[in-house]
Amino acid sequence: MDKKPRLTQSYVMTALFYQQLPAFTDFSGFTDFSSYSQIPDDWTVLISDVIGSTKAIKEGRYKDVNMVGAASITCILNACQGIAVPFVFGGDGSTVIVPPQVCRKASSPLQALQAKSKDLFKLDLRIGAVQVSELRKKGVDVTVRKYQLSKGNFLAMFAGGGLELADELLKDTQTPNPYHLQPDPDIGEPDLDGLSCRWEPLIAANGIMATMMIKVYAATKAQETQKLSQVLNKIETIVGQASGTATSNAAPAKKTNNEISLASIQLKTRSKSNRACIYTPQKLFAQTGARLFHFPCAIVV
Repeated sequence: MDKKPRLTQSYVMTALFYQQLPAFTDFSGFTDFSSYSQIPDDWTVLISDVIGSTKAIKEGRYKDVNMVGAASITCILNACQGIAVPFVFGGDGSTVIVPPQVCRKASSPLQALQAKSKDLFKLDLRIGAVQVSELRKKGVDVTVRKYQLSKGNFLAMFAGGGLELADELLKDTQTPNPYHLQPDPDIGEPDLDGLSCRWEPLIAANGIMATMMIKVYAATKAQETQKLSQVLNKIETIVGQASGTATSNAAPAKKTNNEISLASIQLKTRSKSNRACIYTPQKLFAQTGARLFHFPCAIVV
């Protein structure tokens, strides 16, 4: 039987780690790895992955795949009950890092979603949990920065290689896999209150949109910062010159081509509120792993 943790000041403060993390507003600051903060050892990486997502996307089911990934975030955030946690949306899955105070509460709806995913989405979901301290024992780190997109809207950026390793551990084919969480239909329906996908596909203003994935090989963090800064500056120069306007105006996502469809795609489930669940993805998500950066300069829909 688990013992209840003592509600010490340090135990309470660790739950507020991400909420109290200072935010930065200059996007180029993502390359300053010395400003990333270590996520506490007792936090846990909850990770999900749609099995066979590549095949499903080739069959034109990218919306279903995206919906499952978004659902895995939604059910965890609903379980966290207001505690701010960093997360990243991977398209065919997600990664959410939670404090010990809500780890069990957050894991349960994810297990419920895994059990229901086949019925709800006709897709199998693989889920797992790895404690941050375990990742550090394996030689990687889990650090984070909080980028402020607009007032009250933040984007978590990760570095250190921990999330990349967590993804590898989840997909390891060893049996049994100690990091896998098993589906639990007895938990009931996952709370997906707040889930939907209502955006129309983006229209390319200049004929093409592209997503870039940049992997930098460097001996030190300082060298990594320098190289990524050089790449970012070059991209801004090229994009600005190609569009003949300011770099910000060359971004593919604008109000003019982000109209919400009246024929919204809504997932109707029997959530606790027993109403249609609506989730509007209003943020871009970025992840930096071990010298790996997903550059959110564009979206491919």
